[in-house]
Amino acid sequence: MKKKHSFLIVILSFLLQNLPAQTLWTGPKITFAKTDYADWTQEANQDRITNNVWITRKDSESIYNIRTENGFQRNISPEDTEWAFGKIDDGVSNLTFKPFSVLLTDGIGDWILSHPNYVLHLITDDIYIDVSFISWTNGGNGGGFSYERSTPAPLGIDKINLKHVTIFPNPVRDMINIKELKTNEPYKIISL
Repeated sequence: MKKKHSFLIVILSFLLQNLPAQTLWTGPKITFAKTDYADWTQEANQDRITNNVWITRKDSESIYNIRTENGFQRNISPEDTEWAFGKIDDGVSNLTFKPFSVLLTDGIGDWILSHPNYVLHLITDDIYIDVSFISWTNGGNGGGFSYERSTPAPLGIDKINLKHVTIFPNPVRDMINIKELKTNEPYKIISL
């Protein structure tokens, strides 16, 4: 019985250590804009935040995740996201997250602009992003909207140590150096 108990503790420890941690995007702000009547199926008119969430809007109705949805769905869209009033600095655990259209129960247009600060939670990616809407076209008049949102925070350090792996320099300019990389473990470089 003691052997079984020890084995279970080892497995639970491994699982807890390898759970992905939430990520707070507190880096420089970027602005995304879709103009009225712009083709929402074109990449330029979608804010492709991650591989899972691409925010856009048709000529009417609200925003949705074109990566997983064919159009806006009340009380759901954008899929794989939830929203709260506030800022990341307020502490994400202190915020109340809901689907976008549920959060804005009193109608979207003017309400969005009168409540400037939102936190967007990308559920699958477990990323929190500050969002401030700049514009919103009401009444089925083209579906234009724009917002400013935070990006990943730059690491801004000269060297990164991940367990036994050393990666440098950071940020990378022309060449990346990786030391002590073991070939029997999976690694993925997402961005230089």
